[in-house]
Amino acid sequence: GLKNDLAEKELYPEEIFVSVNISDNNSISISKVVFYTENSETEEKIYTEIRKILGEETEIIRGQ
Repeated sequence: GLKNDLAEKELYPEEIFVSVNISDNNSISISKVVFYTENSETEEKIYTEIRKILGEETEIIRGQ
């Protein structure tokens, strides 16, 4: 999953929440991700990596 994909890049948010949509044909897509990290140096890297993985359609929020 997403957390494992980030871990492969040595990125470890303290928390990550994912909102999933299930369409009429039962396909699953991630519509929103909220992540928290106390490390401001890796926050942008985590954001960028999630964007690469999920594309431009997904809303990504940096929690505080």
